[in-house]
Amino acid sequence: EAVAHEPHRRQDQNQGRVHGRDLLGSRPAQEQDRGTEEDAAAKKAEEDAAAKKAEEAKTEPNGHLEIVVLSAKDLANRDGSGDASDPLAVVNGPDGAEVLKTEVAKNNLNPVWASGKGTIAVKGATGSLKFTVFDDDGTGKTEGLGAASVPLERAIQGGEVTVALEKADGMARGQGTLTVRFTFVDEEAAKKKAEEEAAAKKAEEDDAAKKTEED
Repeated sequence: EAVAHEPHRRQDQNQGRVHGRDLLGSRPAQEQDRGTEEDAAAKKAEEDAAAKKAEEAKTEPNGHLEIVVLSAKDLANRDGSGDASDPLAVVNGPDGAEVLKTEVAKNNLNPVWASGKGTIAVKGATGSLKFTVFDDDGTGKTEGLGAASVPLERAIQGGEVTVALEKADGMARGQGTLTVRFTFVDEEAAKKKAEEEAAAKKAEEDDAAKKTEED
């Protein structure tokens, strides 16, 4: 009888071992899932840290902005028939201070100015530049032909910008467009460029001196 029961005991032991292997076999899959979750969490933490570092690395612009008033088109005529407006443009900085004033373009509704150039110091990118076109009557009095503004944040990106002239306070109406050009010079970038140019020049001089000694 003891012998008769032996196969059953062996079968139970084998089944136990089988079940044991199944249970053990399932652990790596669970551990793999946990590992995947941990990897994803670590990756997200790394990405968040990189984004935070990039945000901290951002610096406010610090330099000088050159403003050039180039031209205007289709200005309103304030001088009546047989004559045309005598426009000039005025630019005010974010603080309201006058930056530049162009010369007067006599009898011209599509003026191209030669003297419309000015520079302002830039520390930060808040505020806007205000552009106003006036009709000069030759007696020191002016009448507004239109006004526009350009955010400083856009201006420091550089390039030419054409804006629509709109009605402002004290104006009958606004009409036409104004084209301006911006050039921003970052002080840190300019300093770095100057240092690189100085280093390159010194390297050339050293090479020339070494060559002279060898000759």
